[in-house]
Amino acid sequence: MRSPPFIYTPMRESVLLALIHIFAIISTVNPGGITSRGKKILRGYLRRYLNRELEEEYFSLFENNLEFYSNELKNIDRNELDDENSLITFQITNICRQIKKGLFLEERMIVFLQLLEFTFEDGQISQQESNIIDIVARTFNINQEEYNNAYSFMIGRQLDQVTPDDILVVESDNPQHRPAVGYKNYNLWKHLYIRGFRGALYVLHIKSTGALIMTYDGPLPLYFKGRDIISCRPYLLERGVNIKGPGIEPVYYSRVYKAFLVTDLSQKVVFEGHNLEFLFKNSDNGIKPMNFRLESGNLVGIMGGSGVGKTTLLNLLHGKLKPDSGSIYVNGYDLYEENDKLKGLVGYVPQDDLLLEELTVYQNLYFNARLCFGDYTEQQLNDLVMKILDDLE
Repeated sequence: MRSPPFIYTPMRESVLLALIHIFAIISTVNPGGITSRGKKILRGYLRRYLNRELEEEYFSLFENNLEFYSNELKNIDRNELDDENSLITFQITNICRQIKKGLFLEERMIVFLQLLEFTFEDGQISQQESNIIDIVARTFNINQEEYNNAYSFMIGRQLDQVTPDDILVVESDNPQHRPAVGYKNYNLWKHLYIRGFRGALYVLHIKSTGALIMTYDGPLPLYFKGRDIISCRPYLLERGVNIKGPGIEPVYYSRVYKAFLVTDLSQKVVFEGHNLEFLFKNSDNGIKPMNFRLESGNLVGIMGGSGVGKTTLLNLLHGKLKPDSGSIYVNGYDLYEENDKLKGLVGYVPQDDLLLEELTVYQNLYFNARLCFGDYTEQQLNDLVMKILDDLE
């Protein structure tokens, strides 16, 4: 079993409990049970989020659950486990429903990826384990294409079975040092060329959440976050993390992620305003007649002192306010008269003062965390805040 590299946020107690249950059930239906190496990796996983005392407590809970589910299944014919009404299906479905309530989409995907890793700890996945994975994916509403991509990339290493647009390969900028092409879809993948690189680093993009999973096949002693990258093992490439190695140009997360965001700019978005004017009621103040034309690929800033109309202009631009005269067009469609055809094209992030100047940075983050994560313990809140502060350094 390989070290689960996927969950990277502090775990809520309810979620951690549910995961322990799922790990126990998976270990129960595995004909070979869980190996001593598997238990060692589970301990390492718990140690990432818990102190020594809690690690022992949750590992003991895992062993108790393992014994409980083993006893539950003793009187059940294993040939009947495929039945949708079987005990194993009922237990997994209920636990996944509990987990789902406390997780965002991105977190559900991360948990699903970690379960894929856990079930493959003995180098193979049984039919019963495959059924459990299917139940988890279905309950978590995992997109079928992304399910297939993750399975092929992480378990089968069948990269030609992955949607070509969702794979990037990092390789040497010198063609002589690139590995022999062994995949039929190689020319359809995205490519990132790095000075001094050897071998190939394959990256899978999960579109729904933006997650990046990588696996390296090559001779270099690469590392990230102080961890060695073991060849042919999947790892989550977290935001802001860089991959380094002797004699190579660093592989920056931003460059990898940006490669998946490149779009065909031949289909431009044209945003334009014609004779736009807006006046406040019983006042001469507002937006004086103006015209503009912007095209996709440009970043535009609106500058001005307090009260000169920046917010009013933004409200006009995204359709919250309707001008007294003039029009705004997106690719020829009137923003005010044909807004049903423009849904999803115009967005707005409101301005809010969320920081209290009299508090420290830590205190601002801490009190916001208390509002957002009401069921976290004091230790979990502190760990979460300290992780954010470390990331910002």
